[in-house]
Amino acid sequence: DLKNFHIINDIYSYDIGDEVISIFLKIVKHQLPLKSFSLRYRHGDEFIFFIPKDLKLTKRLFQIIQGKVENYHFQCLDNNLEKFTVSFRYASYSITKSEKDFRSILSKAENELRLIKEKGSPRKE
Repeated sequence: DLKNFHIINDIYSYDIGDEVISIFLKIVKHQLPLKSFSLRYRHGDEFIFFIPKDLKLTKRLFQIIQGKVENYHFQCLDNNLEKFTVSFRYASYSITKSEKDFRSILSKAENELRLIKEKGSPRKE
């Protein structure tokens, strides 16, 4: 989730918002391991990352990405904007052979993340 992303669109324009997202995804791309992938989801400021297996590695990757985003100087934004931040929620989920389509996998991930958000926890316990 890109924090307060709507402010960027409102103040600067949707074109600048798209540029910020593009930069964010370049930062992410350089951190994700092979066989990982991401997609832009729902409201435009939310993304889903599929990272193989290791929840401990995922937590560390997200910490690195957060730091890189928070320290990145977005030239398209002026210095009056508060620090641009990103937050992550993550869950571990194993795909079973019976789940053949992407929609069922995505639905399961959404349900897991909704429960996590309701608990206010950054990760599944």
